[in-house]
Amino acid sequence: MLTRIAVAVDGSDASWAALDFAMHLIAPEGTLLCVDVKDLMSFDLELAAEAYEGGGATDDSIKEWDKQAAHIGKRVKAVTAEHHINAIWHILTVEPGQGGAARAFAQYADKWGAELLVAGQHHGSKFIEDLFGSFPKWLVSHTGVPTLVIPPANDAIEVASSSAANNAP
Repeated sequence: MLTRIAVAVDGSDASWAALDFAMHLIAPEGTLLCVDVKDLMSFDLELAAEAYEGGGATDDSIKEWDKQAAHIGKRVKAVTAEHHINAIWHILTVEPGQGGAARAFAQYADKWGAELLVAGQHHGSKFIEDLFGSFPKWLVSHTGVPTLVIPPANDAIEVASSSAANNAP
């Protein structure tokens, strides 16, 4: 079993599924590194969009993000403690110009000594994914650390059903 697994946890259903899966893979003496990435570039993009509308809620957006991240961290600690799993909660801040969230997560996890990266796949649009990229796709194609991408629940059911149908006598 693995003793050092890094999990991307952003509060989405996909990230909770990734955490759940990682909890089943970790050795009893192991540790989960649970990371939420605060990508400040996303706030800069928001500010640029709001400039055209006369807004300027970036500070409020960052405060709201921090509040949500604190809530996510409490939930991560509660869930892992309930299952007697050692976990570290970390918020990783990425400044504009430092690369994207997936890159920062992978580098941080690699420095920590992760044996496996785990991320959930969102139900995103192909257009948006092609335009802005995909966090799990970046991990799979750019990092040397083994990476496990947990598909959305409905996709997992469809894959399991089609596999069972293909293997039926």
